[in-house]
Amino acid sequence: MQTRRPDEAELHAWVDGELSPESAAVVAQWLAENPGEAARMAALQAQNAGLRALRGQVLQEPVPPHLRHALRPLRCNGAGRMRWRRASC
Repeated sequence: MQTRRPDEAELHAWVDGELSPESAAVVAQWLAENPGEAARMAALQAQNAGLRALRGQVLQEPVPPHLRHALRPLRCNGAGRMRWRRASC
C-alpha cells in the first residue's frame, strides 16, 4: 500500500528533524517508496550539514538587540504552532 505523499512543508520539516516521531516515520516510509524524492531530501540534508559546518558558530551567538523584535510570535495558528513575525515587519 502506497503512503500518502507528504507536502513540501512536511518534507522540509522531516529534513530539519522537526516532525514528531510518528510523523517522521510516515515520511520515512513514503521516502522509502519514492527513491527519487529520497535522493532530493538527502541532498537537502547534505546542504544543511554543509551550511552548519560553514556557519554553525553563528547559531550560538546571541540575537542582536536591533533584531529581537523579529522573534516575537504573532499568534498561534490553531495547530499548536506559532506564526513568527517576518524580519521585514
